[in-house]
Amino acid sequence: MKLLFRKKTKELNEAAETFLFSDAVDYRVYQLSKVEKTGVLVIGLLVGVVCGHIFFGSILMDIFTGCLAGILMIPVYRNHQKEKRSIELSRQFKDMLENLAASISAGVNVPDSIKSAYLSMQNQYDENAYIVKELQNIMIGFNNNINIETMLMDFGYRSGNEDIISFANTFETSYRKGGNMKEIIKNTYEILNDKITIEMEVKTMIAASKNELNIMMCMPVIFSLVLNMMGGDVTGHSTIIGRVATGSAVVIFIIAYMVGRKLMDIKL
Repeated sequence: MKLLFRKKTKELNEAAETFLFSDAVDYRVYQLSKVEKTGVLVIGLLVGVVCGHIFFGSILMDIFTGCLAGILMIPVYRNHQKEKRSIELSRQFKDMLENLAASISAGVNVPDSIKSAYLSMQNQYDENAYIVKELQNIMIGFNNNINIETMLMDFGYRSGNEDIISFANTFETSYRKGGNMKEIIKNTYEILNDKITIEMEVKTMIAASKNELNIMMCMPVIFSLVLNMMGGDVTGHSTIIGRVATGSAVVIFIIAYMVGRKLMDIKL
């Protein structure tokens, strides 16, 4: 594996940036594969067509709502996967710090402790795990005489995770100046572990509210479907006023759902 510089993806809309490793993952950006993008687009299209037909009963509106839902579903899915990956990276980084702290507490120097953590993470996770790949790059960096703090700073920068960035900055400041690495790594692990524990407790507490919000969003669809099955023009599909009123109600429900999700998105 060669040490190369690569340009950052244009999706960040920033000046070209470089990373230490050509295969390094930029965790701030989630790239959808063609299969994922096609699958999400098709699902969004189908959901949009069904909902559009239930609410408006018009072929033109079916096409419009289907295309709109398909297009909007892509960034929603991308952000969901990005957040999911970030949470998994934090969990794996916490496990790595726990192993690293144990090794340093036993009197092992930092480079050997990282090597030990790499072997432990290989046993704990599969070879495609994020932390395993990051530690593998650090091992390659050792062989190419790259400073540990430089590689950690590169990892922290790409992660977009405040805890990892903070650890990398503290490590860079302390490592070469003879800081107490045992206490630094131990304290970082304890803080990160407490933060993840609290986040899990918060998610458990609001899980019921999220389910209620999702159910409430399904109610207008079910209610309109029942009205359509009753026969006649109960929903007012055939009139312009009826379609405008229905469209306005749908927009209000969508805005309410987005606000509700935003309120439940608690960051520590």
